[in-house]
This record gives sequence, structure tokens and C-alpha cells, in this order.
Amino acid sequence: MGKDKFTVASFVKVMTGGKVELDESSKVARSNAAADLQVIDGMIAKLASLGVSSTQLAEARQWYSIQFSAASTITKKADQAKAFNTLAKAMELHVKAAKGPFPSWLALAQEQQRLKKAIDQTLNEKQGLVDKLPFAAVKTGLTNRIKGWRGNIVLATDVAGVPRAVAELKRLQVELGEGDIDRYFALAAQLDSLKSRLASEISAAEGKVDAVKPPELAKFVAKRLAEFKSRQAALNAPITDLFDLVNKCQGIGDLCDEVAQTDFAEIGNMVTRYTTVEKELRTQLQVDAAKLSKLPNLPFAKEIRQKIVDCLNKIQPQSQITGPSELATALKGIEKLVADYKDAPGSVDASIREANECQEWFDKMQAAYVAKRKEAEALPKSLVRDQILGSLSSLLKQAKPLAGMQSMAEVTAAASTNQLFAKQMDGFDIGGYDSVAKPYQAALSRFLGAHAQKAREVEKLPDGPTKDALRKSLKLLENDAVPVDQVTQVNFFPDLTTKVTELEERVRSIDVAKAARDVASYDQELAALKDKMDKKLAELGKGLSPDAQQLLRDEFADTLTPLTQLSSAQDAVSKIKQIREKAAEIERRKVEIDTELGLRLKKADDRVASTQKQIDKLPTPELKKAAQTALDDLKKRLNQVKIGSVPKGMAEPVLVGDPGKSGVLSLSPKPSEQTRAIDMAINALGSALADKSGTGVKMLEFLGGEELANGFCSMYATMTLSGSSHAGISPAEALAVNRYTGKDYKAMNLNRRGISVENKTEDARLTFLNKTCDEALAKMPPYPAVARPTFRIETAWSQEVVDKRYGRGRQFVCGVLWSTGARGVAAIGLTGSPIFTHVIYGNKGRDVAALSANSHEGATQIEGHDFNPRAGRGEVLFPADTSFVVKDRVDPVDSTTNAPKVLIYDPKGFGDRVTTTLKEVSNG
Repeated sequence: MGKDKFTVASFVKVMTGGKVELDESSKVARSNAAADLQVIDGMIAKLASLGVSSTQLAEARQWYSIQFSAASTITKKADQAKAFNTLAKAMELHVKAAKGPFPSWLALAQEQQRLKKAIDQTLNEKQGLVDKLPFAAVKTGLTNRIKGWRGNIVLATDVAGVPRAVAELKRLQVELGEGDIDRYFALAAQLDSLKSRLASEISAAEGKVDAVKPPELAKFVAKRLAEFKSRQAALNAPITDLFDLVNKCQGIGDLCDEVAQTDFAEIGNMVTRYTTVEKELRTQLQVDAAKLSKLPNLPFAKEIRQKIVDCLNKIQPQSQITGPSELATALKGIEKLVADYKDAPGSVDASIREANECQEWFDKMQAAYVAKRKEAEALPKSLVRDQILGSLSSLLKQAKPLAGMQSMAEVTAAASTNQLFAKQMDGFDIGGYDSVAKPYQAALSRFLGAHAQKAREVEKLPDGPTKDALRKSLKLLENDAVPVDQVTQVNFFPDLTTKVTELEERVRSIDVAKAARDVASYDQELAALKDKMDKKLAELGKGLSPDAQQLLRDEFADTLTPLTQLSSAQDAVSKIKQIREKAAEIERRKVEIDTELGLRLKKADDRVASTQKQIDKLPTPELKKAAQTALDDLKKRLNQVKIGSVPKGMAEPVLVGDPGKSGVLSLSPKPSEQTRAIDMAINALGSALADKSGTGVKMLEFLGGEELANGFCSMYATMTLSGSSHAGISPAEALAVNRYTGKDYKAMNLNRRGISVENKTEDARLTFLNKTCDEALAKMPPYPAVARPTFRIETAWSQEVVDKRYGRGRQFVCGVLWSTGARGVAAIGLTGSPIFTHVIYGNKGRDVAALSANSHEGATQIEGHDFNPRAGRGEVLFPADTSFVVKDRVDPVDSTTNAPKVLIYDPKGFGDRVTTTLKEVSNG
């Protein structure tokens, strides 16, 4: 350190002309800075010994020189001391900054030198191997490759570039280690031994060829040997490049294996085999020609004769086969010709066999028909007997005799058809009629006896409401029993037996005395309710306008069902409970404003205020914006009512099913009904925001505020006019069903089938709607048994649908939600043929008429079916996993043959109508 101080002092003296005296503080600072400079110089020297420099270290040294020089010229001691202290502190930081990465710089620089040395050594070793190769062209190519590798050795001179240089050197070292040149050297050494082996194999093959007898076989063997020798000569040509060396080694090895594995004796066997097969085929053709001469001279026989001639012309004479390759090909060809001729569909043997079978099955069909018809004619006269005879006649008309067939295609089709219908005719179970019809007759007799006994008890009652109600109950039960001679199919008897047994139990369960008490009680309760309601309405109606008073009365009017309108005496019991509940509601009722419309508007305004508070508390700006958009839209509609205009979406009349009737009603909502629908929509928005399951919020996020408001208003307008609700499911779940029946019907079906719209957001929306729709249907009650069946009309979309999916006895799963009609559905706009009308009996159906976006769908009675007054008002929806079995199917009849038509799917066709009866299969 003393030497450093002397050097610094001398430097200062020279720089200042000997006029500047250094104080003790400056001396210490300069001494420390000089020591740090010495550390940096040491680092620079170590890196330089490895051929590497550091920009960071060089800049630190240069900065030191500049700052030292500047500080040395300062004459004021205090300022000079400050400058040198600053210099010392800065140099200390430079040293610290360099000491951190320096070990890694040094290690990488050493690794760079080590890798270069190792690569140079490897390249020298590989060049030594190349120099020993005997092929000039290969040697030149590999030498150039080694030069290229040497050119790729690039060393970094600055520590910043060393990591990348080391990585490149390591990659190069790995590339050299893959043994490319070593493999070529090994191949060159292997080439001579492969050539020697090939010569030995060829020589051995020559001995085998000389042993082949007789001479007509030797020509095939000699040609194969000549092929081997020709390929040997080509492989012995001079090596031209690296790829040629690899290919020749591979080629010689493959040829050695091929020569060694060639069975020259097998070539002779192939000649013998070909001769034998050719002789057998020609003999078979002669035999078949003789068979054909014994068949009737029918048009289709020409096809069989032509097949014999064609087969004969395809036989290749042995004299045209020139070598073993051609021989192998010819042998495969004649063997295939034999197989095609003898065994394949459409062959001569098969054609003759099918012609004989076609006639045999036709004869069996006729014999079975005669026996079955005799058996059927012995049955009692009834619709079932007529149906059996008609079915037998239809089956007989399906069979076709051999005479008159023009082509083998007709014969083939007829053979299969005759067999099918002959087996059906033989298996027609006419004898089973008694086994199912007699139990039904016995059950029906028991029912009618019980019914007559109960009717006599009822007739003993005095005239009045009780007697009328019981008569009505018994009449309904009687109408449900089907007389034996009106049963249309044998397979209906088991179900009818079960049904009529249930009817008997219901008749016997009627307690005439209790029914009289129930009806009397109903009259008393109804009278009491009317009195209480009149008093309460008089109290509530003080000061109200006539319209407002009528509104209050209408809200309770549906409970006041006259006794004469009850469907049966038992209904009185359930109605009494409703009457008592309504009476309690009347007691709680209050009226706060003086007009019908004002009452509804005030209620809606109050709900707007409470919903606004909910929106203000929402957690995210996006959700607040969507909810506010929905509420603003609904507020706008309320304002339209207040000024006397029709709110958006409520200008057109709504078509709804007419309760208890087969038609539809066209209704336009009044201002009070418009207000009620909007109020219900506002309430639904609040419920959606408060839904803890998150379904309501997701519905808002996926649809947006305006679309949500539109959906709720439309849905609740229909509910208001039809007097229905979505009890049991949330507003969001109800809206999901509404979307499926309207705007999203097609898209939701595609989504359920796994077909993407190639938009992740839209796919997620449709998946959510399908899931929510399924959850809604699961919570709704089953469509009542007394209201069934429902109806669906659809066109076929493939031949498979015609023949399999909707074939009699077939079972299928809907796959998507199935929309059906409670009373029927129209076939308007359907194109394609055939068109299926499904008559559906199922427990999984859900009445969604109140939720449907098309409230009139399924509301109009379908032709050919009696109207059921207990049927729903419109659409009935079945879940996608519902399974049905086709219990019956009625196809159109061909007017010329009076047999069921053969239905062919035609996407542009018209007219053919098929009716099926579908029954739900429990548990899948």
C-alpha cells in the first residue's frame, strides 16, 4: 500500500506541476481507489489469459482514469477530498458488482477453452479414420464435412457472448458424438464381407437350379437366378458417394437374405398347383353348364350363362406365363377366380342355389298361408279376427314366385324376402289368441258385474247433486272399458286385462254413502265461502271503481266451481281443501289503492325500487351493467303502460290453448295484464340476482340485460293470459325452457349432439341452457296419465330411420329434448318422405305450455284422434334420455296391391304418412 501511495503522490505532483499538496483524507481515499483498481486489473488479466475480455471491467478501469485525473486537478482541498472519496466509494461498488459474476465468467471461459480442445481432438481422430477409407468419393465427402465442423468452432471474446458460444460448442460436440463418420467407416469395412457372402449364396443357388427337373419347370427357376445375378452386378458397381455406400450395403444384405430364403423347389410346386387348379375350374364350369340346362328357360338364366363364359375367358393359359413372378401372380389370380366363382355372392353356384331356394320358400309360404287362414277363420267374429285375416293376406302378397323374374338381382332379393315372410307366416301365433283374449273377457265380465251392482246402489239415492256426481263417475269408468269385439290387435289384450282389473277395483272402492256426505259437505263449504267472499269483497271494494272490484272477484272466481262442473264425486274432496285455503286468503286480503291498473302499477313501481337496491349491491361493474340494462328495459315498458301505449313485445295477440276444448284462443293483454306480466318479470329479475345457486346470474351474463328482459316479459305475458305459472322451478330455469321452445331450439339441439358452433362463448351459453333446461324438467311433475297420449310429427332423415329406428318392436333413445303436443301438432312446412306421426305414452313428459315461446303449439286437436278434455293446453317436453319402444306402426297401403308400401326415404318427397304408437321404457 505504501508503494501505491508513493505512485499516487508522484502522479499528482506531475499533474499539478508540484503545486498541490495532498491532505491525509485525500491520501486514504486515493489509496483505497488504487487498491480496488488493482483488483479489477487482476480480473482483466485472468480473463485475458483465456482469450476473453469484459466490457464491464474495461469501462470501470477507464472511468477510474478519467475521475482520478479530474480529482487531481482540483486545488481546493475540501473539494478535492470530496472528489477522491466519491472515487473510492464508486470503485468499491465496481469491485462488488464484478466479484459476483466473475467466478461464472471465469468458469465459462475455461469451459470454452476445454470444449475447443476436445472438439479439435475428436475432429483429428475422425480425419484419421477418413484417411483410411478406400473410396475416393466417400473420403472427399467426409473430409469436407470435417472442414465444415471446424468452421463451426467459434469462440466468444467477450464474457457476454461466452454462454452462447459454450452452448454451440456443446451442441457441436454432441453432433460429433453421434458416430456418423464411425458408421460410414464400419460400413466400408463391412462391404467386402457382404460381397463375399453374396457370391457364396449365388453359387449355392446355381447348384439348386441344376437339380430342378423336368425341363418345363427349370425355365422358371433359371429366370429367377438370372434376376439375382443381374442385381448382383448392379450392386458391385463403384461407390459414388456416402448415400451410395449406405444403399449398396443395405441392398447387398437384402439380396443375400432373399437368395438364401428362395425355395427353388417351391417354384416347381407352384407350376403343379396352377395346373391342378386350372383343370378343376374348367371341370366345374362344364358341370355348372349342365346344371343350368336343367333350370326353366327364364330371363334371369341368361346372366348365369354369361358368368360361365366370362370366367372361362379369364383363365390364363400356362403357355403365356414366362417367369416365377408372373407364375406367382397368375396362381393368385386363378385362385381368386375360383373363389369368386364358387363362393362369392352372385356366383353361378350361389345363383342356382338362390333360384331353387326362392321357389322353395314361395311354396312353403303358400302352404303355411292355407293352414293359418283355416285356423283364423275358426275364431269368433271380431276386429281382431279381421285384422289377423288381413295380416295373413298382406304377408302372402309379399312372396314372389320364380316365374317372370327378369334378373338375378330380383331372384336374390326374392329369395331373402320369401324366406323372411315364410318364417313370419309359419310363426304367426293364431293359437295364442285364446290365451290372452279369454283372461280379458273374464276380467271385463267381473268389471261389468261390479259396475252394474254399484249403479244399482246409486239409483237408490234421491235425485240431486250427489246422485248426478256418482252417475258421472260410473259413466267415466264404463267408457274406459273396451268391448272384446272392438279390440284391434291381439297384443293389446294383456294391457287391457290389467287396465280393466284396475277399473274393477276403482268401481268397488266407490263408497256411495261417503260420496253423498262429501258432496253435501262441498255444497256447505262452497256456500260458506261465497258468503264470506261477498262480505270481504264488499268491505274491500268500498271506494273502488267497478273495474277494480271485478278484478278482486276474478282473482277468487276459479275456486268457486259449481258442483255440476265437477268431473266426479271424488273431486269434491280435493276441492274442499282449495276452498278452505282460498277463504283464509280472503281474510288476509287488503286493498291499498282505488283502481285496478293503479294497484298493479304501484306494486310494479315498488318492485322496481327494491330491485334497484339489489343491483346497487352487485359485486362487479359488468354484472351491474347487465342487470341495470334489464331493469331499465322493464321500467321503459311500465312507462308505456302509464301513458296508454302498448309495451314492446305485447302488441300481437297471444295464442293459448282453450281449456277443456280442442281449439286455441287469440288473446290480447289488457293494460292491467301487461302491467302484471312486467311486474312478474321485474320480480323474476330480482329472484335471479338473489339465486344462491348462481343460475340466475349466469343466465343474465349469457343473455345480456335486454335479451333477459324480453324473454321474461314474453313468458309472463303468456302465463298471465293463460292463468298459469312456473311453480316449483326458478325464473331462470323457466326461461331456459322458454329459450329451447323458441330462439335457441336448433342451436341447443346441435350442442346436445356435440356439434360445436366454433365459438367458445356461444358453446358455453348453449351448454348452460341445456343443463338448466334439464334441471328444470327434473323438478316438474310428470304429465298425468289421464291426459295422455301426446303427439309428435317429424319427417325421416335417413333410410335407417325408416327401417330401424322406428321399426315395430324397436327401442330407441330420444337423444335430444323431444317436443310433443298435448292435443296434436301440425305438419305445416314439413318436407320429405315418409312423415311419421308418433302417438306417445310416457311418464317422463313435462307440461311446458305455460313456458313455451310458441304457446299455440300442440294446442289444436290432431285429426283421427278423439279430444281428451283432460289433456294439457299445448307443448309437452320429454328429456333427452327418454327411451321408447315402438309398440305399433301403421304404414300406408299400396293402392294397386293392397299391401303395405315399401317405404323409401326421399328428402324431397311428399305424401307417405306413417303412424307409430310409442311407449316409454322404464329405467332406460
